Amino acid sequence: MTRLEVSQAATAEGTDFIELMEVSTPTAYSIRFDTAQKPVDDVRVRQAINYAIDKETIVKEILGGYGNLISSFQSDLSFGYNNDLEPYPYDPEKAKELLAEAKVPEGTTLDFFIPGTDGTFKEIAQAVAFYLEEVGIKVSINSVENTTFQSELIPQGKAGHMYKNGWGGWTLDFDNTAYLMYHEGEFWNPSYKNDKVEQLLAAERATIDNDERQKVFKELTEVLYEDATEVNLYSEVEIYAVNKRIKGFQPPHDGRFNFAGVTVE
Repeated sequence: MTRLEVSQAATAEGTDFIELMEVSTPTAYSIRFDTAQKPVDDVRVRQAINYAIDKETIVKEILGGYGNLISSFQSDLSFGYNNDLEPYPYDPEKAKELLAEAKVPEGTTLDFFIPGTDGTFKEIAQAVAFYLEEVGIKVSINSVENTTFQSELIPQGKAGHMYKNGWGGWTLDFDNTAYLMYHEGEFWNPSYKNDKVEQLLAAERATIDNDERQKVFKELTEVLYEDATEVNLYSEVEIYAVNKRIKGFQPPHDGRFNFAGVTVE
């Protein structure tokens, strides 16, 4: 069984014929900001929200540890991942300082949109609401039908101050993610614009030298990190439930199965 839910893992592991196998994937999850809306148009507010959320505890408690913390909107399997960047630490006092600097009134409410079919992310959203309330921000969680969420609300800039953002990253190269997420006017980017980001995206696409591209991606991830375009949560770790009669199976990082050498006893 592929993509075993975290809630099912303990039950599966409790049997005498199933082995659980886990594998890191390039799929990344974040909470993206609509930077056209106040107060998240202010970088200090976006940074504050990053500091306010305990991402490590979310991965541990809600995902059962099946997730890898990330510093940019990609997994470490992606070409362009910056290993020098550390995820924003959990620092609610720093968050309060930044919110005070930005003159955000205590009790300010932010709309947070999520797809209604994602039970796990609903738990994450509730945890986020708790963490933000601890620093003086209220969160209104809006669960909406997934097709409407993806096809209408996000691209039209109607998904609230912040919303769930997931990306497969199956090209294993940050180019695809970065261009479609941060280039002005893209379907998935209704509002964000940064002139430096535009320059770096153009520079990355102007060369086929991977050493040069890696340098550009390093600078790009640093700019995006400082600009706090989203709250980068985790890259997905998939769980496989495998019958113990199966021998020689290796879960794939990219979902493409290779059964050469796999046998059944």
